[in-house]
Amino acid sequence: MFAFELQPWTTLQGASTTPASPITQSEPAYLDTSRFLDAVIWLETKSISVGASSLYCAFQTSASKDEALFVSMNDTSAAGVAMSVGVQVFILLRDTAQYPLMHWLRWQIIPPATIAWSVTFRLWASLSRPGAIVDGEATDESSFNNGFEGGPNWTDAPPLMGTAPGPSMPDNITHKQSNPKIGMRCTRPRPCRERRLGARSRA
Repeated sequence: MFAFELQPWTTLQGASTTPASPITQSEPAYLDTSRFLDAVIWLETKSISVGASSLYCAFQTSASKDEALFVSMNDTSAAGVAMSVGVQVFILLRDTAQYPLMHWLRWQIIPPATIAWSVTFRLWASLSRPGAIVDGEATDESSFNNGFEGGPNWTDAPPLMGTAPGPSMPDNITHKQSNPKIGMRCTRPRPCRERRLGARSRA
């Protein structure tokens, strides 16, 4: 699986409003998940102040960046899992999530409508796809560029998140984006490569 820092430590806060005003990750920080199938997201909350109400973090996905097309992969209703201090793990598989992972992934904080609130949190996402290999294992040989068992091309690097501006929010919100570290693993047997390269030499 591939690990991405979806959100570095950040603190958000808001006043009571009716209706509640969700806070959404800014567009430049959306994660491109077009090459992936499943997601496991770690939500670590350092502090939260919400009184007797609940605060929810929605993990939203969409086929494009159009606002109207984003849907939540997890349940953010009263029956869902509210944010709490500590580490919470959300397993969002394509067969069990409310909606499968699509081209873009982002977060959205859904606050209560009748009370001032604040929260400090960060997010990591681990995404899976077939045919992944370790950097340096790929080759320029055109006959060896195909992915394993129909997976994506091996020489196509996964998308990286560089330094990006923070969410478009009030001044009391801090945000710092850093480069994620990505781990990859090769599952293709070596003999297969030797046979391909040998056949190319004989030709």
